[in-house]
Amino acid sequence: MLIFCIITLVQAIDDAGHDKAVKLKVRGLEAVDRAIGQLARLLWEAEKSGHYQYFFCVTGDHSTPVEYGDHSFEPVPFAICRLRDFVGAIGEGNVMNTPLDDFPLPSVKSGEDLTDDSEPAEHKPEERKAFSGDTVCEYTEIAAARGCLGRFPGSEMMGIIKKFMKAKND
Repeated sequence: MLIFCIITLVQAIDDAGHDKAVKLKVRGLEAVDRAIGQLARLLWEAEKSGHYQYFFCVTGDHSTPVEYGDHSFEPVPFAICRLRDFVGAIGEGNVMNTPLDDFPLPSVKSGEDLTDDSEPAEHKPEERKAFSGDTVCEYTEIAAARGCLGRFPGSEMMGIIKKFMKAKND
């Protein structure tokens, strides 16, 4: 069985933080969320063949709060799971019904105030309970500090990922 790891960096999220562009950062995170859903569907289709096993690890290289417009020393959210556990938590039907259509990347209109965060959210995510691991069930800097891994230096991240993958394959 082949095990894969995909690593990507979305610089636009960091740039929106530096620009203090609340709306653009939210739109960017929503686009990343949608892309992760699409990736989960495609990888799950491949994993169900029995030849592959995938793990998800979602994190950032540093936090850039829009309040400051610069990097902070807050803990960075770090989530890791087997794809099959992700599908179990979300529901296979939900994963397989994720549309694979192209979607527009976040954009702004000329003159739009990007620092105004008074715009109500289009939808509120349904409340979820943590699936396994610790009790954290949201992906924020504050929640990250409550996670079972606590705070750890970035230099330890690959070791944590390797140990997790090994433990889940034993």
